[in-house]
Amino acid sequence: GFSMGGAGAWHLGAHFADQWACVHTGAGFVDVKRYQKLTPDKYPCWYEQALWGVYDVPDYARNFLNVPLICYSGELDAQRDSAEYMTQILAAEGLKPPHLIGPGMGHKYHPDTIKEVQKLIEAAVAEGREAWPKKVSVQTRSLLYPKQFWLSITRLQTEWEDTRADAQIVDADKAIRITTKNVAALRVDRNDLTRDYQVVIDGIPAAGSGAFGYEFAGSAWVSVDHPPQGKTPASCGPIDAAFRHRFVIVLPDRKGTCPAVDQWVETESNHFIRRWQSLMRGDPIVVKASELTDAIRGTRILWGDPSSNSAIAALADRLNVKWKGDQLVIGDRSFVAAHHVPAMIQGLPDGSTVVLNSGLTFREAHDKTNSLQNPKLPDWAILDVSQGATAESAGKVVAADFFDAGWRVARTGKSPEDR
Repeated sequence: GFSMGGAGAWHLGAHFADQWACVHTGAGFVDVKRYQKLTPDKYPCWYEQALWGVYDVPDYARNFLNVPLICYSGELDAQRDSAEYMTQILAAEGLKPPHLIGPGMGHKYHPDTIKEVQKLIEAAVAEGREAWPKKVSVQTRSLLYPKQFWLSITRLQTEWEDTRADAQIVDADKAIRITTKNVAALRVDRNDLTRDYQVVIDGIPAAGSGAFGYEFAGSAWVSVDHPPQGKTPASCGPIDAAFRHRFVIVLPDRKGTCPAVDQWVETESNHFIRRWQSLMRGDPIVVKASELTDAIRGTRILWGDPSSNSAIAALADRLNVKWKGDQLVIGDRSFVAAHHVPAMIQGLPDGSTVVLNSGLTFREAHDKTNSLQNPKLPDWAILDVSQGATAESAGKVVAADFFDAGWRVARTGKSPEDR
């Protein structure tokens, strides 16, 4: 792709490198901070900086070890900087993809250089995508993008930090040798050749068959004999992760006890429905809580509180946020329930996921460039709705944080100003 398509090629190529025979990037941004020319005094709050790790291509650079990459830039194009920056990042990982330059060109292809690009693409496509490569690399910061080919990271030691797993099938030793960084658990898929191979992780032979993968147990890697618990690639944060899959919007079915909250819920749920229709060009499934049945499939996006939404009331004892009298409580922090609402995503013990009081967390102010259309809230936030929504936020964020790997309140919740 080129320009916005080039950004798409960078991002899809980095995050899903095992899906392609070749990735070609023509211009296109690769990371928020550099593209927006942000200096430290203009950085957003701490969790938004962490969430750059959802899409920023440099955080996934090693995944290009899995696929041929061909870059192009116009000689005079300002976006040439992105490709040259990635060239530096990739060189540090031992990868030197071709970067073709269109002489005298601004933001477009040179008619001769594009022919060279096409030849390289056609050669890579002719060779084809290897279905079961002997070497695989995974780099991520989130369970949203955990897999390349037959190797998956199923739990991170610390979310939103650089996480890596590099694996090699060594036929001579009948072994699969893996080195890791910041990995707490992983899974190795097998084929007929590798079904009985010994898995060696960080130099330690892993015990057991690894039917559900392997996890690090303090001093050794051991087989996992049960499906993953807590956050998984299918159920993790941040809030925006819920909208990557089928979902159903569940509106209140009765009047609540807090008029200001009721008004905000009506306004913001309608705002999300309109925004999904206009920006994502789809009509979401919308029901009232009283109409919800097991036959209506999808992640439930619940609006309101237990007093206004019977679906929230039914889940209240399983949620990390609690309504206690006139207080809204999460962890050891309390807020006045009359004008505070929780916006959050949480996985439940039955494997389902729910979202409370949130749609896409990027808003109209972020639509001027797709480099800003990325998550703005972590797993949970408490919003003061007394001041009303803006083009940047659904309410004033007074506390926000990520849940831990077991969907528990990890900390008491930082303020947006904390770094």
